[in-house]
Amino acid sequence: MLGLQTPSIGWWATAIRLIGTLFFNICTFNALRDLSTRQEEALVWAPDAFGSISFLVASGLALVEVCHRLWCWKPAGIIWRIAAINMAGSIAFGISAIGARIIPETGDLDNAIVANSFTFIGAVMLFVGAVLLIPAMSTPHRNQTET
Repeated sequence: MLGLQTPSIGWWATAIRLIGTLFFNICTFNALRDLSTRQEEALVWAPDAFGSISFLVASGLALVEVCHRLWCWKPAGIIWRIAAINMAGSIAFGISAIGARIIPETGDLDNAIVANSFTFIGAVMLFVGAVLLIPAMSTPHRNQTET
């Protein structure tokens, strides 16, 4: 008999991260265009902010999937470390989006140093999380989240 199976929390985390990635791609594409300040707010900063929120939500869901509750401390588990590192990267992207807010009067970023620095930090954190997936794929699942 066919039935409808509700996707797991991990599935939702992945889907929401994909949406955030699409927002970031829209933001990047539009940042290359010659836009007015008003257009930059709508077509660059807004997708950046939505992408950052999506990444924060996805990282939170990933931690819930790993911890089976809102928070836990399992640094010995590689899957927990990946989720925690991704959360740190998502927080960095969120801080970056705040710094990238556009000042309507000047068209400048609110704080370009914060925007650029935290974008870099977020990217490095997500890269480290991705690299940690390589050994995680060869580790039996039952040992990945144990402390």
